[in-house]
Order: sequence, then C-alpha cells, then structure tokens
Amino acid sequence: MNNNTLKYHFYKLGRQPDKAHRYYSHSTGLTGFLAPQSLPNYLGYLTIPEAEKRIERKNINVMSRGRRYV
Repeated sequence: MNNNTLKYHFYKLGRQPDKAHRYYSHSTGLTGFLAPQSLPNYLGYLTIPEAEKRIERKNINVMSRGRRYV
C-alpha cells in the first residue's frame, strides 16, 4: 500500500502532538492518527491527498473572508 491509499483520522493542529501519530506536516500542522483522538479540529477519516486538499480549501476560505475591498 502506498500513502495515497492509506487512511488516517486527520486533525489540524498548531504543533506536533505528544501522542503517537502516523503522519505530521510541519508546514500545515496536518496530523494523522490510526484511531480517533479527543482533539479539536477533526478533518475526517481521509487519505493524505484528501486531507491536504481539505486544508488548502479551508485556507482559501479564511483568506478570502479576511480581505477588504476599497
């Protein structure tokens, strides 16, 4: 199996967790666990590419809401 087919329970975290995890991206804070955790910002049970797309979509939405047009 490659990383495109493995699914993890993904969370968007501000820093690397102390709990054992299977995937962590320092640039986005995207963290994948084998089992659900009692942590905030749950994204879902996803593959790595699906989770990265969801993070990108959320970042675009936040940026577009913060713009002011004069």
